[in-house]
Amino acid sequence: MSQLQSDPNDEPLLRSEQTDSSGMQHLRDINQTFKERDIKSQAKNKGMRYIDLKNAPINQQALQLLTWEEVQHYQAVPFEVRGKQLFLACIDPHSESLNPLEKKLNDLGYDIEKFICSPEGLNSIKHYFENFVEREELELSTKTTENENINNWQAVFSEYSEIFSNGTGPEMYNQLNLVAVRFRASDIHFQPQEESVVIRMRRDGALYEVFSLTHKQFVLLSGEIKRRAGMKANVKNIPQDGDYEFIANERKISVRVSSLPSKYGESIVMRILDAQNAMVELEKLGFSQHNKELIQERLERTKGLLLVTGPTGSGKTSTLYSCLNAVDSSENKIITLEDPIEFELKNAVQSEINEHEGFTFAKGLRAILRQDPDVIMVGEIRDKDAAEIALQASLTGHLVLSTVHANDAISTIPRLLNMGLKPYILAAGLELIAAQRLVRKLCEHCKKPVELDPARQEEIQQVQKRLGSLGQPISGGQVYEAAGCEKCAETGYDGRVAISEVLKISDALRRSILQSEPITTMFQKAIEEGFITLKEEGIKKVLEGVTTFEEIWGVLS
Repeated sequence: MSQLQSDPNDEPLLRSEQTDSSGMQHLRDINQTFKERDIKSQAKNKGMRYIDLKNAPINQQALQLLTWEEVQHYQAVPFEVRGKQLFLACIDPHSESLNPLEKKLNDLGYDIEKFICSPEGLNSIKHYFENFVEREELELSTKTTENENINNWQAVFSEYSEIFSNGTGPEMYNQLNLVAVRFRASDIHFQPQEESVVIRMRRDGALYEVFSLTHKQFVLLSGEIKRRAGMKANVKNIPQDGDYEFIANERKISVRVSSLPSKYGESIVMRILDAQNAMVELEKLGFSQHNKELIQERLERTKGLLLVTGPTGSGKTSTLYSCLNAVDSSENKIITLEDPIEFELKNAVQSEINEHEGFTFAKGLRAILRQDPDVIMVGEIRDKDAAEIALQASLTGHLVLSTVHANDAISTIPRLLNMGLKPYILAAGLELIAAQRLVRKLCEHCKKPVELDPARQEEIQQVQKRLGSLGQPISGGQVYEAAGCEKCAETGYDGRVAISEVLKISDALRRSILQSEPITTMFQKAIEEGFITLKEEGIKKVLEGVTTFEEIWGVLS
């Protein structure tokens, strides 16, 4: 039996001040409850299933199969899709007027299962279709986004304060996308609290609180976000995931949405994925000329395993996409296996794993090898099976790119051996390991020189001496610290850049792997062969005036 619920923000009506209108609404609600119960009983007597459309989860993909006019004409609506099975809610499931609709849906490849619903339930979903129309109009307005980026987060929402205070769900959704692009946000966080919902945006790795909404406003906005992302807007007690796309500055932006039930409402996080920022050259990502040349040399080979390692959020995926961009040509067939697909590649076959259906990285790799690829990109090597198949592929004439979780380049080798890989296979197939971190770049408008203590100066001199002996002299030499100005949102930083170390697997290192030598021995051999560490690359960036010591120690700690 469904229960009648009052608005938790309303005060209890304990006195005779209860209005006639609210009393009439209460009676109508009771009447409707009995009607729904009666229809449910009728469905049971007819051996059919019943659906309460007012309270049931509604699937956006199913709704988009019909227009609201068709729903009214047929007195039926598709509300759920599970593979090729389509659930259809009908007022009269046995009406002959449904025959053309059933034929249309069958021709689309769907098997139909009918449910009985009430006329009131059918009419209650009209607002979904109204939102579809509004979204089509908003998609056009999104294309006119200004190219100007906003740096001062306090100014971000001031332009749109009226919309976020009094706008509809679709209006707020549209402006949220535009603001995120202009603020160069990588993530948007909605954090429900007791009195309000705080909006925070992540820029250059740091979170900034930019605005707050009332719970009523958040219900409107989150409902629109979830519908647009293909999530069930009226389901709030379980986690959900979805995605959508929009156009800004004449380029496609992808958004991944995740919802999580919390004490004061749904916590929603949106990841903003801009393909334009991913498909750039390694040098623009921050790789030094030395490290860039090491990677390019290995990419020119037709086989071998190239790995990128680093913590979550260190830019590994961007590096992989940049490598794919470097080998993209009409002569190569590129296949990727990702979880999930983050950016579209024009000349590649991209496949997404689905562990719930048993489609793992290992199974996907086996299938890819039957597709005659030249270059394979695997989002992540997580276990022995995937690692073995990737190495076997690298030994049979394929260039394989992937990521693995390890602290640095040299520790990736024992990490793979600890998975259970045989040393002789790893030594034969592994060609290169790149480890990286992301650090914030100093704002050029306000950075200021700083004097260093003697201990820090001695450390710098040692790095300068070693890099100079390797033919990698450091330009500049002046060290700066962050200050803060309007151009950089008073943070002192503007943008991020990668610091990296690139380990080429030489013959000496292959022998070390075969003989299972300690990691310290492998590291010493790499140093003797000219390996430049993350710390050295970081100090080089500091002396070039790109970042600060605080940033370097922060990511290397």
